[in-house]
Amino acid sequence: MELGAEFVHGRPPGLCSILKAAGLPLFEASEQRWRKEGASFKAFPEFWETIEKVDGQIPAGPEISYVQFLDHAQASPSEKSIARAFVEGFNAAQAERISAQAVALADRAAEEIEGEKAFRVTAGYGALVDWLRAGQPENELRFETAVERIAWNGEGVEVRCRTPGGIRNHAAECVVITVPLGVLKSRQIEFAPELPKDKLEALMHLEMGAVQRFVLEFDDVLLSSRNMPEGFVMADGLDVPVWWRTTPAPRNLLVGWTGGPLALKLGELSGEQRRECVVESLSKMLDVRIEDLRRHLIEVHHHDWMADPWSRGAYSYPGIAGIEAARMLAQPIEGRLYFAGEATDFSGHSGTVHGALESGLRVAREINSP
Repeated sequence: MELGAEFVHGRPPGLCSILKAAGLPLFEASEQRWRKEGASFKAFPEFWETIEKVDGQIPAGPEISYVQFLDHAQASPSEKSIARAFVEGFNAAQAERISAQAVALADRAAEEIEGEKAFRVTAGYGALVDWLRAGQPENELRFETAVERIAWNGEGVEVRCRTPGGIRNHAAECVVITVPLGVLKSRQIEFAPELPKDKLEALMHLEMGAVQRFVLEFDDVLLSSRNMPEGFVMADGLDVPVWWRTTPAPRNLLVGWTGGPLALKLGELSGEQRRECVVESLSKMLDVRIEDLRRHLIEVHHHDWMADPWSRGAYSYPGIAGIEAARMLAQPIEGRLYFAGEATDFSGHSGTVHGALESGLRVAREINSP
């Protein structure tokens, strides 16, 4: 059961080649969009056409926020609402903070890899992690090890870590920093000396996105009696407005998703209050009484990535001037500090598994280059 990343977006060659090497097949998910209208689900085939119509007007520059762009876009209020909801939900962003030009860059990057298609790793992303882990010497992996300080100079680096057995120090010629953007921005890792000013300024233009993702597990009775279609089902006015099945996983699972401002709002609630919100949203989506829904509900599976100190958010998005900020963040420092992770992608693939993977390959080339 996925509580984090779920989809392979399009056909990114690097990620797909690794999945093939690992013998992990993909299942193509339905990309059909549906809207809840009254008591029925109505197909929404013009969804991508609407997104393209709006985002296709984003000017080349200078960078402005997506909200500023929408103010002048030639589109109906309904079309603007759909485009904004997609940017906030898919990018986990606040429309007032995300760079409109970064949205356009991501649209172009997605088009190159058939990004409108979505696939699931049939065995789950955990199977890919296990395969990658199996290829590493066991004594080279350190778990329950929190990096607290990175000291660096012309001679090398020393990394101080806290472990269940106490403080441990590791010395090396260089270090690759792949922690999530939220952790890097929190300054919970001390750098000695401090990161250069241009790195710190770059961090100010990159944002950590907010997502609340719920997996609801039912007995078979409820879902076999309700005709929620395959694909992505959207409804206005719900705390959790987007839902989908987990095909080919068991059909008694439903995923509820909200990103951006709605996710931040849910993040202010207690776990029990969030549970009530998601059940109420699904009740309205399926037109099932809350009491009946609860009777069939086995569990609400959820991980609060925003409150998790090891992530401090879902995934990144570029703020104003964020494209060049990501490029700056990706630059190595004096052959000692190297930076990877999806937030360092400046080609339009930030916020994705394949963007994170490609950043690791980039750093490997940087380290191995003469």
